[in-house]
Amino acid sequence: MDRWIVILILGQFVFLGFIIWVVARAREARMRQRSEERSRLLERFSSSQELTDFLNSEAGAKMLGKGEAAHPARSLTAAVFAGVISLFTGSAFLLLVAGHGDPSGGNLVVPGLLFVMAGIGILISAAISAWLFRRSGLLPGSKP
Repeated sequence: MDRWIVILILGQFVFLGFIIWVVARAREARMRQRSEERSRLLERFSSSQELTDFLNSEAGAKMLGKGEAAHPARSLTAAVFAGVISLFTGSAFLLLVAGHGDPSGGNLVVPGLLFVMAGIGILISAAISAWLFRRSGLLPGSKP
């Protein structure tokens, strides 16, 4: 095996590790900043009654993340969007292989099939979720 192939593969792993490290550091910094903001805000209250009143208010619930959960229609829309994008990406790979006489030498068939299968799986999952949401009365116009 050529040493440059080994170097390229190791370089890809190092790059992936670097990306994960950057994302983890950014997330940690964001959580630290949020924690500091909350502690500074909580230090401003002089009595426990003021703190309790604030935490029971709408602003307190928003600060603690106790707001309303996302509407089921939004999560369904995101799932359908992801499923359609994945399905079309896989279809594009397969059409490229079929339409141009397989210019990649067979290397696009596997990713194409994986994308198509993932897209179909996501769309089936969204359909089952929609059925369950309708059955439970969480979607507009549905009866529990």
